[in-house]
Amino acid sequence: MNSKFDQQIKELLASSDLPEVSPPPGHEKRFLNKLSQQQKKPKKVYWKPLSIAASLALLITFGWSFWNQNQLQNNGLAGVSDEMKQTEAYFTATLEKELQLVQDKISPETQKIIEDGLHQIQLLEKDYQQLEQDLVKSGNDQRVIYAMISNFQTRIEILETILKQTETIKNLKPIPHENTI
Repeated sequence: MNSKFDQQIKELLASSDLPEVSPPPGHEKRFLNKLSQQQKKPKKVYWKPLSIAASLALLITFGWSFWNQNQLQNNGLAGVSDEMKQTEAYFTATLEKELQLVQDKISPETQKIIEDGLHQIQLLEKDYQQLEQDLVKSGNDQRVIYAMISNFQTRIEILETILKQTETIKNLKPIPHENTI
């Protein structure tokens, strides 16, 4: 595996406040089965960049899941009220669903768009973490709560934009029989 990529993953994990969590039972077996199935398929030139992008998307997905579970137990919006807890749960579920849809769209043609979008989401996630700290310091200031909700909405909008762009790219891709004269 690419050592630079490994280093980036280690730095990302070290800088996050994610609790260490074991994968679900049977995860390794399913992963190894999928890996062996993939190894049986003919390798393509774009396999390595796609695997990196997919790994990054998976890392972000799992990171969101574990990070948000931790935040629901701590403060964050969930600590404000039951209504905010439901709001946070809704946005978290929506983000996870949209992220999975984006992950399913990874291809050589869409890789750059997806990577750029995921980078923007990472930046917004860092902003959200700061907003959580601000919420605690401010004593649940409404302006901070609105900023947190806006942050969720912006991340969802970015994922929706990525999905639209990947669909446009897919539709622009020539159909094989159109190339023949």
